[in-house]
Amino acid sequence: MKINMHSIVNNKVAQLILLSLLVRIITIFLIGKTPCMEPSYLFQGEQIFKGTAEILYLSSLYAIVVYVLTLLTGSLFTASALIFILGSTLTSVMIYLIAKHFFGEKTGAYALLFAIFLPNLTVAISGFAHSVILGTALDLSAIYFLLKYYENPSYKRLLWVCAGSVLSIYIRPETLIILVPFFMLFGMYQISNYTENKKILIRNAILYVAFICLFCFAHKQFVYHNSKNKATANVFSDSKYSYLTFIHTYSIRYFDVVDDDKAIKASTPFIGTPEENNYSVFKAVIKNPKQFVSNIFFNMKEMLDFSGHPLFIPVFLYMFIGALFLTLTKEETVAIRVVLLLLLLHLVPLILFHVSIKYLTQVSSLVLILVAFGASKLNLNKYVLIGVTGLISIVFLMYFINNMVIASLCG
Repeated sequence: MKINMHSIVNNKVAQLILLSLLVRIITIFLIGKTPCMEPSYLFQGEQIFKGTAEILYLSSLYAIVVYVLTLLTGSLFTASALIFILGSTLTSVMIYLIAKHFFGEKTGAYALLFAIFLPNLTVAISGFAHSVILGTALDLSAIYFLLKYYENPSYKRLLWVCAGSVLSIYIRPETLIILVPFFMLFGMYQISNYTENKKILIRNAILYVAFICLFCFAHKQFVYHNSKNKATANVFSDSKYSYLTFIHTYSIRYFDVVDDDKAIKASTPFIGTPEENNYSVFKAVIKNPKQFVSNIFFNMKEMLDFSGHPLFIPVFLYMFIGALFLTLTKEETVAIRVVLLLLLLHLVPLILFHVSIKYLTQVSSLVLILVAFGASKLNLNKYVLIGVTGLISIVFLMYFINNMVIASLCG
C-alpha cells in the first residue's frame, strides 16, 4: 500500500497524532527512568518462560510483553518506553475515534488536541507501571470496536470486540466488570429500541459471554499450571495480589498511604487476617458488610477529591462541560447517556478497591470526551483552542519539571 505523505502533511488529525507521538517520546526519554513496577513484571515474565514461577502475582500477559520486548530491545527501559509511547498514543487515537463516533469529527479533533498534553496520559502514570496505559488503550479499543459492532452486528466485528475485550481483561482484569456489563446493557438498549437484528443481537450476546468465559477459564488454567503454590492460584493472578489491593483502602483510610503491611494491620480488626480469609475478597466482604459499605463511601469521597486534581483533569476544562446544557439533539442526548454509563462502569472497580491517580486514566479519557463535546458546542476559534491547549501544557510542564517525584511514584 502506497503512503501519500502529502495527504498526511495536510491532514490535521494526522498532524495531531504525530504531535502526540512526539510529545510521548520526548516525555519518556527526558524522564529517563524505568517505572518501579516494571522489573517485577520482567522477573515474572522470565519465570513464566523458564517454568520456575512460585506464584503469578501480577498480570501474566503484561509480564510476557515486557519480557519479550526486553529480549528484543536488550533494555528494560527501552521496552517499557515503547509500551508507554505506543500505548498512550493509541489511547489518544481511541479517544478521538470514540468522540467522533458519538459527537462528530469536530469533537473528535478537539479531544485529540486536548489529549496531547493531558497529564493523566503523560506524567501522572509514567513512573509507576505502563500496564495501566496499555490497559487503557486496549479498554478504549474494545469499547470502540463494540460501538462499531452495534452499527452492523456482523461476526467479523464481534470477533474484534471479543479480541479487544480479552486482551484488555488479560492486561487489567478489572475491565471484566466494565466491558461485559457495557456490552450487555448497550445490547439491551439496542434490542429494545430497534426491531431489526434482534435475534442476531441476542445470539451474538450469548456468543460474546461464552467467549469471555472460555478465555477466563483458559487463563485460570494457565495461572494454575504455572504456579507452584496452587492453593492461592486464581483466575487472573494469585489471590494474594487482589486481596491486598482490596484492603489497601484500609491503609489509605488510617495511614494515608498504600502499603501492604499497614493495610493488613488496619484491616485485621474489622475483617480478620488474610490467612483467616484465605485471601478471598468475597470472604472479607461477607465477614463485615458494614465496613465494606463504609469503604465504598470513603472511596467515593476520594474520587470526588481526585476529580479536582490537576493530574486527573485540569480544573479549567470543566467549564466546557457546562456547555453540554445548551440545546441538544435527541441523538446527542443518547450519546451523552452512553458516555455517562461508561464513566459509571469505570468507577465501579475503583470504588470497590481503591482510588489512585494512576488508575484514573480511563476515567479522565472519558471525561475529556465530554469536555471536547462541550467545547465544540461553543465553536471556539483556533486562538482559543491554542490557548486552552497551552494551559493544559503548563499543567503538564509544572509536574514534569518541578515535581519529578511523579517520575517515580513508588518511592
